[in-house]
Amino acid sequence: MKIEVFEYNSFCSDTFLGNPAGVCMDVGLSKEEKQNIAYKNGFSETAFLLEEDSCFKISFFTPTSEIDLCGHATVASAAHLSNKMGIKKITFKANHDVLYCDVDNEFVSLILPDQNIEKKEPNEVIKVILGTSCIDYYESKIHFIGVLDSFDSLMKWDYDFFSHDNLSKDQLILTSTSENSNYDYALRMFGTKNLGVREDPVTGSAQPPIFSYWSKILKKEDVLVYQSSERGGLMRVKRDLRGIDVNGRVKLVKHFNQEI
Repeated sequence: MKIEVFEYNSFCSDTFLGNPAGVCMDVGLSKEEKQNIAYKNGFSETAFLLEEDSCFKISFFTPTSEIDLCGHATVASAAHLSNKMGIKKITFKANHDVLYCDVDNEFVSLILPDQNIEKKEPNEVIKVILGTSCIDYYESKIHFIGVLDSFDSLMKWDYDFFSHDNLSKDQLILTSTSENSNYDYALRMFGTKNLGVREDPVTGSAQPPIFSYWSKILKKEDVLVYQSSERGGLMRVKRDLRGIDVNGRVKLVKHFNQEI
């Protein structure tokens, strides 16, 4: 059996390549079949969509596991439904969250739940991972969050976070001010081998926890964010009555058939 896979670049620009995501319609696939497709695709995440009444059920798979939330695969899914079905306002039901998307040509706005972060003292293992350039430390429900002293330190950070498999969380966000005055802050996002993603090119779901930090520091409720991965990505993030609005450009790259 073959299933059609659509590859999109999310949070891209004329300068940055963004984050590739796979989008598939769920045609009664089992969890094992979805995982197999995601593994073969090799994208950091593949989204599977199932129409239910006036919304779409959405599930996300990395090459190694199912996860609860993925921002860039959600905006890719919204772009796909707009392209194929002409839908401009879309409600997704994920495992634990209801997600809202608005599509305006190539740009997709995603409302994510706001997230609180807690200032903590990192344990000895996390201190080693963060390195000496970390000047502030927080945690969200699923993230370790390190604020680094400069953009240069952010770009030079090279600890092997991926090899860890016994930490309390599988995602590490590092953030700093940006060297480019056009952007309000920069970030990189890393995963352990449990997550199956070494470094995520652009991470929409990382914005609510670090936006809550930077909006207070910068005294701004509308920011332009640069994810300084090798591919690079750009997001506009602002506060919305329903949560945190993450907006970016999404482009179709190609589609192909994947053997299950």
